[in-house]
Amino acid sequence: MTGRYPIVYVPGWGSDADLFAECTDALADRAPRQEVVDLAGADTLDEMAARVSEALPSQPCALVGCSMGGWISQVVASRHAAAVARLVLASTWSVQPPRFREVLRASVDQLSTGSWGDDLRGQLAAYFRADRRDGPLPDRLVAMVQRVGLRQTLLQARAMLATPDVSGTHAHIAAPTLVVAGALDASFDPAGQRRLATSLLAQNRMTVGFEVIADAAHNLWWEQPERFADALRRWCVEEVVAGVDPV
Repeated sequence: MTGRYPIVYVPGWGSDADLFAECTDALADRAPRQEVVDLAGADTLDEMAARVSEALPSQPCALVGCSMGGWISQVVASRHAAAVARLVLASTWSVQPPRFREVLRASVDQLSTGSWGDDLRGQLAAYFRADRRDGPLPDRLVAMVQRVGLRQTLLQARAMLATPDVSGTHAHIAAPTLVVAGALDASFDPAGQRRLATSLLAQNRMTVGFEVIADAAHNLWWEQPERFADALRRWCVEEVVAGVDPV
């Protein structure tokens, strides 16, 4: 049975469509349409949000944002409440954690030199659980970041630094929202993800779900692709949105 809503995916920092390859494959026969937004050339939050807005179909859709994509998706959902019928925010934030802000500042300093630095793989491997850091997933992430390019990755980091707090959007988000966290995510831990869900719930009393995926760190869509795709299927395809108070 095909779901009611097309799904629009918003990639994260230094990411492209490969971020969602497992999701789109798993839901190929379930969603009427799937599209991953191309953020290439969009240099600011407003430009990235505008790119996502342009990709929204004429009928109400499900909007799925991962990491930086979740930060962008909150803005888009607040500006297009009638167009976004379901919202999924994974491994993301509304108020930037200080530790991640330090990472962004260090990245801007390094990328501004015109170089990735001496240990790009090591830096990116830290976003996976410990037993995956020597496997193929970090290599896949390195290849993706390099495809996106140094300049685009730098500009996205600057954009995130420029707007560290998008919690003001929550009062204008109407879509039932699922917040998904990796249990082992050191950058955006489950407690911070719960606060994001609580903020959404407090603003509009919309239906909010909160799910922690075990044995996954930040890149939960690659580490536990079946679990993540199942969450999307339940929230975006089968419309199982029974009220879940995350408090």
